Amino acid sequence: MGIGDDIKQIASWFELHAPPLHQRLEAGAPPDVATSLAAELGVEIPEDFAEYLLACNGTLAFFEYSGLTPIEIARVRNQWEEARKRGAFDQAEPPDDDRGIFAETHWHSAWIPFAEDGGGNLFLIDLAPGTGGKVGQVLRWEIGGGPCCWGVRSFGQYLERYRELLLAGGYTFDADSHTFDGWNDDERP
Repeated sequence: MGIGDDIKQIASWFELHAPPLHQRLEAGAPPDVATSLAAELGVEIPEDFAEYLLACNGTLAFFEYSGLTPIEIARVRNQWEEARKRGAFDQAEPPDDDRGIFAETHWHSAWIPFAEDGGGNLFLIDLAPGTGGKVGQVLRWEIGGGPCCWGVRSFGQYLERYRELLLAGGYTFDADSHTFDGWNDDERP
């Protein structure tokens, strides 16, 4: 199964169980989206993530995290990169990572945010991992603590795991609060 199939199945789940999230889904991005985003960010876009952008323009929700379009990706990444350059994280404690999965920094210019929650926390693709990590792995990033919660080795694997969790049942979507019931941080991809 590929990225496009995962997105189709997630979209079908949204249509039945989370109509507001289904309504937010867009058709794919222009064919040059990955090239344009790579030029804007100064990093290479992983193939699986480029395929995702082409399929839905980044508008897929990941539980309570809203997917970011390429324009939003650049805006959010540049916002945090500018904060890093101004020294906003100079006094921050190094993130807790005894396995060396991610870089020991609060923010890195080679991180690509792809989803954001209402508080500004992110899911991101890590293109500059620590010695125990893998280029392209997915991390969760928190404003106050930096990177944490290493989960999967690629965006494609992350998307597949998300699809599996939704289709396995046990999740309900509350349209009033736009939250999911039945999930927890230990299960999240």
